Amino acid sequence: MSHYHRTYAETVTRINTAPVKKCQSKRLDDLIAAKERELAKVTRYKQGLYQDWKDGEITREDYHNMKADYERQTITLTAVLKNLTAERAELANGVDNEHPALVAFMRYQNIDELTRDILVELVDYIKVYENGNISVRFKFADELRKIVEYIELNNETPALVV
Repeated sequence: MSHYHRTYAETVTRINTAPVKKCQSKRLDDLIAAKERELAKVTRYKQGLYQDWKDGEITREDYHNMKADYERQTITLTAVLKNLTAERAELANGVDNEHPALVAFMRYQNIDELTRDILVELVDYIKVYENGNISVRFKFADELRKIVEYIELNNETPALVV
């Protein structure tokens, strides 16, 4: 574990001190473009709804229900777009070696025993299913994914997979 995360920290330092950083994430660009198209479609549907009601194509009740549904979709899509845009901006700003995920993983190098402190700091929750399967949700899973993406965008060699 320590080798991977020390490598992340060293790679991030090297990228941050390099003269040029790439900051475009095709994944984020594609997601943002798709959500913007979806929002534009919902907006068009909502705008045509009133005329459909006036033309007798839908009932008043359908009009109100569909309008409320389009408004909910608009709120959800707007929030998703805001989060994706913020993530893209964060990626463009780079990753700091004081990033909480890197700091947390660096604190526990060469783990040979799982302690309560490690679990509290690194694990969000553990689910145990009836069939005996276990799933672990790490606190920094999303942040670590962003760090890996930042490294992959700015590195000649692919980032290590954890």
